[in-house]
Amino acid sequence: DDNIPIDDGFGLSSLDELTAALQLTEVDSIESPKTPARQSHTPMSYDDFFKGLNSVSENTDSANIVPPRGDNLIRAYGVRDDMNKRGMQKTKKKSKLNAHGKGIYQMEDTHFIDSPFENNPEQSLFCVFDGHVDKNCAIAATKIFPEELSKNMGTKALGTDCGELLRETFLSTDGRMKEFDMEGATATAVWFWRKDGVRYVQTANVGDSTAFLCRDGKAITLSFDHKVNEASERKRLLEAGLQLNEGATRINGLAVSRALGDHFVKDNFKGVTAEPYISPVYELQDVTDSILIVASDGLWDTMSGQDAMDAIKKSKDPKSMASTLVNMALSSGLCNDNITVIVVLLD
Repeated sequence: DDNIPIDDGFGLSSLDELTAALQLTEVDSIESPKTPARQSHTPMSYDDFFKGLNSVSENTDSANIVPPRGDNLIRAYGVRDDMNKRGMQKTKKKSKLNAHGKGIYQMEDTHFIDSPFENNPEQSLFCVFDGHVDKNCAIAATKIFPEELSKNMGTKALGTDCGELLRETFLSTDGRMKEFDMEGATATAVWFWRKDGVRYVQTANVGDSTAFLCRDGKAITLSFDHKVNEASERKRLLEAGLQLNEGATRINGLAVSRALGDHFVKDNFKGVTAEPYISPVYELQDVTDSILIVASDGLWDTMSGQDAMDAIKKSKDPKSMASTLVNMALSSGLCNDNITVIVVLLD
């Protein structure tokens, strides 16, 4: 019987009614009110894309108002990192092997922030460590480096130049990393302190994670990239007795000439060291010194320090600034590495 009552859950009481409800003519259609018709879009230009990124950043800024610096050493800071698996896949940049002997993609960047450093309002520390071969050396550095800095400070009063303190800390940190013979990490440390009411910043680094200070809108480099093929580093290595072929870019597979860890290379290839570059001391000026950026080479593979400063100078929230820079690097198509960005708002 076609009129046997049924319970269809839709309020239709017979098979005839259910059949009629499901039948459509050639001109009928069902349109979900939750799925509006797709609009056609003109492809977005490169410049418009980044304008969009900046507008998102500005909207985020309005919701994250950063209070004035007051008597603090710095005003605020923000950090953002990304493994960038898609970029790494393009170059098949795998390091560690899994249990099945297959290479895996992993995050080898780490960072350390202590502001105020050990609860001292007169000191702040910001570090980026970029591991190679594996992530363990970079992870260990986040623990060992601040411990060594604290120990080396001891009861000494800080002067107007902390270069020797930073140098001692790099070398004593590396001295505790003898277990890392086949892996290592670049390291860039940015040290802020205040003495007699004057604020100072100084950096030390090994490898190629770079720091920039924005002064009067111009990016000032606070670190030095220790690439094997950089002219002054090549000269230093040759003078140390290392045999380098013309155009060599690596030492036993290592692309940097200074790093933490890598003790097999240090023991067997002259000139490879943890001796850091020490920047000049910068006395921070109110208003003119506005931003400091320290980031792994994943960011600097895609832009210059000035490009980075120009991209974020209208923003007011350091977290949004860091995110903007990471998003730009990821979207550039030029980045094939992990990315870590720390932005410090100075005034």
